Amino acid sequence: MWRRREEKGIVSEMTDHLGALLLLNLLWCLCSLPVVTAGAATAALERTVFDLLEEDRSRVAGKFLSYFKALFRPATVLWLFFLFAGADLAILGSMAGITGAETLLNSPVKSAAVVLINMVYWFVITWGFPLTAYQMGGSLFRTLGEGFSLAVSFPGKTFGCMGIGVFMVILSILCPLVFLGTAGCTAYLSCRILHPIIRGYLRGGPGISPEERE
Repeated sequence: MWRRREEKGIVSEMTDHLGALLLLNLLWCLCSLPVVTAGAATAALERTVFDLLEEDRSRVAGKFLSYFKALFRPATVLWLFFLFAGADLAILGSMAGITGAETLLNSPVKSAAVVLINMVYWFVITWGFPLTAYQMGGSLFRTLGEGFSLAVSFPGKTFGCMGIGVFMVILSILCPLVFLGTAGCTAYLSCRILHPIIRGYLRGGPGISPEERE
């Protein structure tokens, strides 16, 4: 399957899934509107994309909503943790005075510490939601630990996924119409990179589906 995918090319492959990705992007936007539910929406998006990568294209909208419900608790806990941790990092950075080039040059140790902490934060975010989605849950601290371990083990792919996210955000700002497919395409590109690694790491197929849980 993966050999055929490489031969086909990522652009052609995304074109095949374009309708599903646009629909998933719309569902993600709607389910993220309350903000607090953005974590569950992101996990459901990535879990549905994992299904697309497994060549399962049936009931895209229905699966997204089922996964949203099934993943709501663990993904929301993870999302709130990242929100509060991000706010704390912003406050600490502000209190430390790491705001300008002059401060960065005068306080290299302090600056390096802030950069390192932020890097760990974004490393764990990059892997946290895909792990939660693929395992259909998991405890917070286990997910954080596994996410950091995988990020350190595969730094190139981690930075690649982070770069994709930054690029898509910039592209959406420059061309607002791109926002219609930003979340779906970003999830697809990132999951395409992470999918074989996570699947191999967990030594099995995707987690239990909502239908199997019921």
